[in-house]
Parts: sequence; structure tokens; C-alpha cells
Amino acid sequence: MESLTQPGEPFDPPPAIAGADSSCPRWVMLPRYAQRRDSSVSVADAKTSAAACTSTGRTFRISFGVAVPPAISSFYYDWVGGRAPASDEYFWKPTVVATHGDCILLEMRRPCIRERGFIHMPVLDYFLYEAAAGARPPSLLLLPACYIPTLYERGCSDEARRATPRIMGENTGILRRGEDELLVVQLDLLSRHVPRGTAELCVLRHGGDDLEWKLKMVPIVHGEGSRDGQGETPTPRQWWETDAAVPVGDRFLCWVDYFRGFLLCDMAAGEGSLTLRYVPLPVVPPDKDRSTAALPHMHWKRNFSPAGAGAVRFVSIEPRCCGDLFLFTAVTTWTLSLSMDEPMTWVKDGVLACDELWALPAYEGLPRIPLEYPMVSSDDPDAICFVVGNDRRVWMIEVNMRNKVLRSVVPDNRDAKRDYYFPAKLRY
Repeated sequence: MESLTQPGEPFDPPPAIAGADSSCPRWVMLPRYAQRRDSSVSVADAKTSAAACTSTGRTFRISFGVAVPPAISSFYYDWVGGRAPASDEYFWKPTVVATHGDCILLEMRRPCIRERGFIHMPVLDYFLYEAAAGARPPSLLLLPACYIPTLYERGCSDEARRATPRIMGENTGILRRGEDELLVVQLDLLSRHVPRGTAELCVLRHGGDDLEWKLKMVPIVHGEGSRDGQGETPTPRQWWETDAAVPVGDRFLCWVDYFRGFLLCDMAAGEGSLTLRYVPLPVVPPDKDRSTAALPHMHWKRNFSPAGAGAVRFVSIEPRCCGDLFLFTAVTTWTLSLSMDEPMTWVKDGVLACDELWALPAYEGLPRIPLEYPMVSSDDPDAICFVVGNDRRVWMIEVNMRNKVLRSVVPDNRDAKRDYYFPAKLRY
């Protein structure tokens, strides 16, 4: 885990998608939140537009203005037939929950309703967006709500809470399995401590005979296939919190805790053979409980992404030789080949110190501050996009970690807070 791999041949990008527009980027970076489309907003590409009805009967449309990374693509929505009536003005913006290739899981919700002193849960709608493919236009499908109670709700005495649909968050991922099948999967742990024993997966299979949520009890294995966690398991008091659900190829889903590790599942296994394998990250976890310590949100300094059909790449931005002063930093990347039953070893790919980056001619004029929000390119896992920003201006940059070249610098002029982004392939 400590030795660096030697530079070799550059990553060979995947072939272009048959029938795709040559002007369409191979991949894009999407913001989490949509913005209302009006005359003051740049025009989105009509080839990405799709519409659907909410569960309350309101029709809305989404579209995207695609941009070549490291630039951020735009995500728009508007109400079909004009602006929403006053009673609907407080609809939350459509929000990206998860992505995989040309598929995007979106959430639309109304705020909580106060009635006779009680606060009712918001109306939650989830939609599956699929980009165009050949003669198939883009589509937006309202998914059925999931009323299977969570583990917490099953122990709750509040009948109203147990009757509300599930909220899909960071613990929910999507996995495209070929052109005709897509899975929406939510992880629910029996314990918030480092996972042991069993977990539950709530699965929706799109493309099958029925569109129905199903609950699966799945065992968790540790170490070399054992369930006692000998040798690889952190102490039981360490608190687990899923930060992201990452699809890899057309088989694997990974639920990542940027402090503790990740849970790997081969979704291609048979219905009764699904297993979650706990895998630690190649960094030392903090000696604190996430439940009690004010630990930071980790998307701004770590990223976990696919690196091909059967491997993942982990990126971490850490202080370098300066104690608690988070000014001089280094970016380190590791790669791991995935397996459900064979030994796995993280391989350190490279380290880029901040002063090495600042010394590059292409970096001239940019602020010498820590990089933020790393994202591995879906087109080349050796390339990583970062946010560079201060109180006045923000830039997006792309760095090739293998040969330490700053490949692109793009000003980010959007009126939005710095945030993490979702990779997607919006072919058309």
C-alpha cells in the first residue's frame, strides 16, 4: 500500500458511443440542484429535455446545458404551462440523488405542512431520467414510492411516520445493468456502528416484469471472507455514515463512508447470494465517533470513483508537514481492484504536492490555496477535477496525476456555492 506504481501507458479512453453526437462530451459534471429556467438563463440543449408529472399532478420539465469538464454543466427545470401557482411556489428544486452513466435519479419534494400544530412529512417524488440513445428520446419516469418501513421506523410507535415513503439520500445508488435493466438500491444498516452481521437492501428493478420495491436481508463479511472482522475491522465504537453510493461497471455497488471504508456488493449475484463485503480505506480513520465529534463533511477533500469496470480510485487531500495548518497540502490517489472473495490491496498511484501544482506555468494567476472537491474523470481515471476558489472567484481545474500536468483551467461564473458534483454521460 505504500509503494507507488511506476508511470506507464496513459489510460485508453472508451470508444465513442455509436450514434452519439460528436459534439457531445464523453462525460459531464452535474450540480446537485436545478435552477429555474427563464429568459435570464442560458438555453439548455433541447436534445436533453424530458417531462413528467409529479404525484400531485403538476407537469415539469428538466433539461441540461452540457459542458466539457472541468466546466460544470447546467441543470434546469421549468413548469409546463407556465410558472407554478402560488400554492406550489415552495416546491424544492429538483435534486440529483445518484447517477450512473446516462441515468440520473432525481428527487422532487414539497415542504412540510403544518396542520393543527402538527408537522406532516413532505411529499416526496423520485424520478428516473434516461438520456437519449440513438432513436430513443430522453425520458423522465416517476418511480413508485417505497413504503417499506426502515429499521428505525419499524421500532417507532408513530404510525404516521411508519406510513410515510422512504427518503432516498446518500445511502441510495443506481446501477445500470445493460441497456434494458437498471437497479435503484438503498442500504439500511441494522447498526450505525461499523457494520457487522447483516444489512438490508431495498431494491427497485426497472426493466423487469414489475416495478416494485423488494427488501433483501444481506450478510456482511469482513476481512478474508470471515465475519468476525479479524485484522481489518476498526474498533466497534467507530460510527458509520454513508457519504456516497458509487456504481462500478455493470456489477458492483459501493457504499462509502469517507472515514471508515466502504461496503462492496456484487449485484450480479443471484437473488439469494447477495453479500456485502466491508473494505477499509487506505487512510487511517480519525480516533473519534462521528456521532459526537464535529467531523467535517468529507466531499470537499475526498472522492471515491470507478476506475474501469472492476476497480475503484480513492482520492484524498491532506495536510502536508504543517501540523494542523491546512494550507500546504498534497493530493494522493490509490487504486483497488474489486473482488468479493479474493484478497484486495490498495495500490498508491501518485502524490501531487501543492507546491508542485503551484509551480506549473498553467497555474499562474490562480490563488495558492488548498484544492477542494476532487472528482475522478469518467473518461480517464488519471485525470482529476478540482475546485479552486476564494471569496471573490472560483475556477475549475483538471490535473493529470500520472504526469503531473495541469490540463485545463475554467472560470466558474455560476452564482452558486461550491459543492460536490455528480458524473454522468448525457449522450444524444
